This record gives sequence, C-alpha cells and structure tokens, in this order.
Amino acid sequence: MKDHADRSQAILATITVLVTSWLIARWLGWLAFVLTGLALITWIRFVLSRLPGLTGDTYGAACELLELLVLLIFAISFRR
Repeated sequence: MKDHADRSQAILATITVLVTSWLIARWLGWLAFVLTGLALITWIRFVLSRLPGLTGDTYGAACELLELLVLLIFAISFRR
C-alpha cells in the first residue's frame, strides 16, 4: 500500500479524516486523531526495532489496535 500512495494522497486522506472527525465529534474527534497518531508512531517504532520492515501483519495489527483505541476514547468520554 505505501508503495502505491504518494504524498498528495496521504495529505488528502489526512485532511478528510480531520474534517470528518470534527463534523462527527468536534474536539473529541481531533483528540482521538492525535492520540491514534501518537499510538501509530509508537507502534511503528516498536515494530521496526524488532523487524527489518513493516509487513501486512503489522499493518493489520496497527489497524486493529487503533480501532480499539478510538473505541476506548469514545466509550470513556461518553460514559455518564
């Protein structure tokens, strides 16, 4: 996937996610975006410290972990 996407596509995808998260959840959406971004950077560094590169399995694990993080952020914030 990363071999077929250029910088402009990554920027467009990022802007789309930021706008969508703002429209859906306002500041909480942006908080989730920032926290998942930090978690993704941490995950990539962890994987690259143990493997010579990223694989399909590590991309899949990243997706699952980030989905869980977003769900936890929303579950904790809406718990009243």
